[in-house]
Amino acid sequence: MRMDHRLREALGAKAVVAVQSPLRLSEDSEPEPDLMALKPPLERYQDRLPTPEDVLLLVEVADTSLEFDREVKLPLYAEAGIPEVWLVNLKENLLEVHRDPRGGRYREIRLLSPEEEVSPALFPEVRLPWA
Repeated sequence: MRMDHRLREALGAKAVVAVQSPLRLSEDSEPEPDLMALKPPLERYQDRLPTPEDVLLLVEVADTSLEFDREVKLPLYAEAGIPEVWLVNLKENLLEVHRDPRGGRYREIRLLSPEEEVSPALFPEVRLPWA
């Protein structure tokens, strides 16, 4: 809930923040990420699900699902071209920032400790505490 609140507050009208909403990756794949920052306006999604082209930032919070999120979801998101995924790793108390999707993988991965703030790549002026 904290990350949801922080994203909404920091991004304001720059993005639509969706919580546990389906994302249409393909005809037979609709994962429900924990959070997504989507291109505005909200009315854009009135009659359709968001697609990868709509996603500005995607956030997964992982404890017991950590391996599944890393091994299954991240490659799906990279293959779909989602520009940035944050994986909140509750097991190790780290934020994994995944950027630059190419060939079904993220080429840039940064690990942030709870004391560090994070900025979405598409909104570098925004600084957020993540923990």
